[in-house]
Amino acid sequence: MLFLVVLIAKIIHTKGIKMEELRGNQNSNIPGLSLTTLTGLNLDEYKGMVDNSPINIMFCDLNFVITYINQTSKDTLQKIEKFLPIRVNAIVGSCIDVFHKVPAHQRRILANDKNLPHRAIIGVGPEKLDLLVSAIYDTNQKYIGVMVTWTYRDWE
Repeated sequence: MLFLVVLIAKIIHTKGIKMEELRGNQNSNIPGLSLTTLTGLNLDEYKGMVDNSPINIMFCDLNFVITYINQTSKDTLQKIEKFLPIRVNAIVGSCIDVFHKVPAHQRRILANDKNLPHRAIIGVGPEKLDLLVSAIYDTNQKYIGVMVTWTYRDWE
């Protein structure tokens, strides 16, 4: 399923498609375009799959801004919110720097896709999180951002 998420993101990013076009609320500049024609899924099915995935998923762009966290991440992070530097509902739109003591280190890693995938175990309060950071590419193989999947270390 993760492959499907990445594939759809690549298609949408490369084509410059707006979500409203996929919903059919606007005239698309691409005749016959819909999420269903791209993936076999409609927008609600796609969003439901990603948001309800049992995997914690986050995405940040190349400006180091977190642009997406799925519902599982939100629910999981709520459990440790008191140890986070910001509230869970403020994560989307925030720079990843707020989560790091030395942001330059993470920025160096993420700035070059050749450094990825990267695995790290980090402490958040008394918890240990096991992160897997993966490069995301568009259909032209241009590096467009980073996906982080993560689990509590003790849960494995």
